[in-house]
Amino acid sequence: MDSAGIDKLRQELLESIVSDAFSQGIISSEDISGKRLAEKVLELIKHAHIEVIIDHRESILEAAIAYLKKDQPDFSLLVFATYFEHSINYILATALRKRKIQQKTLIEIIRSLTLEAKTGWAFELLELPVINPAHRKVILAVANERNSFVHYKWKPNPDEPTGHDKEDARLTVLLTSARKSVTYIRMYESRYIFAKHKKAIRSAVRAP
Repeated sequence: MDSAGIDKLRQELLESIVSDAFSQGIISSEDISGKRLAEKVLELIKHAHIEVIIDHRESILEAAIAYLKKDQPDFSLLVFATYFEHSINYILATALRKRKIQQKTLIEIIRSLTLEAKTGWAFELLELPVINPAHRKVILAVANERNSFVHYKWKPNPDEPTGHDKEDARLTVLLTSARKSVTYIRMYESRYIFAKHKKAIRSAVRAP
């Protein structure tokens, strides 16, 4: 790995550590904006109060958009569905960690819940602000399309050209809504998980 790759890995690792610590209340906004962030991170590493979680969502989102540009709506929706599920799981996992739920139990909770439950009563149970109903509807619709694509039933396609046109138009509308819901989920996470400090964290770890 060249020096550029090492620098990128260092930044990603540091951002992961700081983001996780901030979301759990271990690092404060004052730590992020102050000059002791490096000392704070070293202290966390020394006492093993950190968990490094690899976040694949940016590459997942890039893939979803790439498929969309290639006019492959089914694959695009499949990957958008993966992005939404990763995001919802992240929000729930963060809320559960704040409540000191053990990792094994946390995983069992997330695995056992349907996406409908995760985006509904689970948020209420964890005292998280509810997901906007319109965006929740889009997220569930994208997941349903993903399930139809993955668990293909080998149904005949409509013979009439208008049938194909209507299906393409329907998927286009859903994909447009999906991109808006991505923006919404990002804003939700920034506001309620990071108290609008996500950009500040990224800037702090990338500072010289």
